[in-house]
Amino acid sequence: MSSTRENTKVQNAQTIAAESTSNKPPRSRPNAKSAMWQHFEKIYNSKTNKIEGTKCMYCEKTFVYSVANGTSLMRKHLTSCKKFPQNVDSSQTLLSFKTTQKDGRQTSEIGT
Repeated sequence: MSSTRENTKVQNAQTIAAESTSNKPPRSRPNAKSAMWQHFEKIYNSKTNKIEGTKCMYCEKTFVYSVANGTSLMRKHLTSCKKFPQNVDSSQTLLSFKTTQKDGRQTSEIGT
């Protein structure tokens, strides 16, 4: 009688465990999209269709991408990218030099 009771307890425990796992929604990977992907273009391997590199949308520099390093290299690049809008100092104007020829003489003018 005790073995029957123990078997029933084991079966009940197995049933409860099975029901508790079946009631859970399927585990999905969290949407861990980094904000860095807004500034980089993905470069796919044509054979495997996996991401093998990235390209900066501002300076068009390319980088090798690995899942192990994630987006750290992209974040580091943006801090030093000369064409990234947040890194451009708009308080300083860029000077342009115009070279003209007058009467056989070359003259330069500064423009903004």
